[in-house]
Amino acid sequence: MNITIIGTGYVGLVTGACLADLGNNVFCLDVDQAKIDLLNSGGVPIYEPGLKEIIERNVDAGRLTFSTDLAASVAHASVQFIAVGTPPDEDGSADLQYVLAAARNIGRHMTDFKVVVDKSTVPVGTADKVAAAITEELVIASEARQSMQSGTLDCHVANASRNDGANAVIASEARQSMQFADKPMPAVQGADALIIVTEWKAYRSPNWTALKAAMKEPVVFDGRNLYEPQEMKENGMTYVAIGRGNHG
Repeated sequence: MNITIIGTGYVGLVTGACLADLGNNVFCLDVDQAKIDLLNSGGVPIYEPGLKEIIERNVDAGRLTFSTDLAASVAHASVQFIAVGTPPDEDGSADLQYVLAAARNIGRHMTDFKVVVDKSTVPVGTADKVAAAITEELVIASEARQSMQSGTLDCHVANASRNDGANAVIASEARQSMQFADKPMPAVQGADALIIVTEWKAYRSPNWTALKAAMKEPVVFDGRNLYEPQEMKENGMTYVAIGRGNHG
């Protein structure tokens, strides 16, 4: 799988290196040219036990790339992880300016379907702001294309397609392709994969038989290591856990 990680701080660099070590092709983006130069020269800007060796191994294998090229990072993968810093604001709340800047860059350069993962430490509701920032950029780009083609803009209908490339026209109400659910089962209905990014107790003992029946493909990416690989295998699930490899 191709994956883009935006930000090469503690969260982004460790996440990118571990995902590459699992066999994924990872593109790590950062706007700090000095940091990218350091990484490309074999240096590591932070210390985590074993991290340097993981990075070296995956760079040598061609699975891990470091760059400041925004357009290339968006084009690289359908899955985009935002892992930039969220320093505390004056009132103690998380400063989302870098998260939203990353989202706008995705919207500015995307030409096909993208899954955007908020890996940064952010408050509840940030996903809506990220989606709005991406949609705004898509609307701007669509208006510019329409203006150049006809000089007028009546309406936009958009549905970025995985196969068609940039076929996007975005509805004037900025309809989003993202769907939300307030219960687990509707959320996984027909899904190609389930990604776990929370440790809520309510999700620690799901009904795997029902989940497997509801999903299009029984694939689980566990970002919190909630489940035991053997149990997942016995339940017929393909299970990928951070730092624990692929099971099933």
